[in-house]
Amino acid sequence: MPASAQRLAALTDAMLAPILDRLDPDQPGRKKPLKPIDLRDRALLLVGRDTLARADELVALRWTDLHPVDPVLNPDAHPGEATIRIQRSKTDQGGQGAEAWLSAEAAAALAAWRAVAPWRRGGRSDRTGRGRSPGRGATCSATCRAAAPASG
Repeated sequence: MPASAQRLAALTDAMLAPILDRLDPDQPGRKKPLKPIDLRDRALLLVGRDTLARADELVALRWTDLHPVDPVLNPDAHPGEATIRIQRSKTDQGGQGAEAWLSAEAAAALAAWRAVAPWRRGGRSDRTGRGRSPGRGATCSATCRAAAPASG
């Protein structure tokens, strides 16, 4: 199989946990605050974990797609949970979209990132991702590699 067609191994919970710990702004003993890019990485990793969205679906998300869960309408919901609308996916070429559940942890991570995001100062777009296709630098795998602690 050519190198360009190789598939990356799936990111398991065991692999994801130390990355998320490293990017946790509330981690005890943290010497300096996380940068906005760290908060972005954490938020996108958590959204990807909760929704099982592909990288191109993650970078296409918009803030307007995010909705807190109303406990009155959904009594099974926990405080802080949300839904996010995935407008189009590989299996939904017609673009009907689908609602995906987000844990309170993912929703809080999105809120933390949004509070310090660069576009809040400069009027940038509504997109949660960079708005580029995954092959052009906005991949989840690149985020995971950047966030992973060095081995060895």
